[in-house]
Amino acid sequence: MSVKSVKVIAQRGKAKMEFDSIKEAAHAFDCYPNSIRFSHDMKKPHKGWYFTIEKADSKKCNSCETVLATPKDDYCTKCYYEELTGKPMFESEKMGLLQTPTIMYQANGE
Repeated sequence: MSVKSVKVIAQRGKAKMEFDSIKEAAHAFDCYPNSIRFSHDMKKPHKGWYFTIEKADSKKCNSCETVLATPKDDYCTKCYYEELTGKPMFESEKMGLLQTPTIMYQANGE
């Protein structure tokens, strides 16, 4: 049985919603996790909703439970990258270096 380390509460007027993670709240509001965090830190509404983030253990990553260097962070670098891009952090990508260049201006033959 795993214990949730984060609870996000979204409030607008009398309406109230609770989420088990910042990622889940971001998905529900169709935004990045940073938008939820910014709304909470600055106490400003995002799409009309105010967010409160309650973190049980502020020393661990929300996804992989590794110990964080900065307690204010929610995710480690690897999990943060994967949440934003949807790709594994250490996946190599082809750079397209094998493409043949196109010559725009031909030199006059002498």
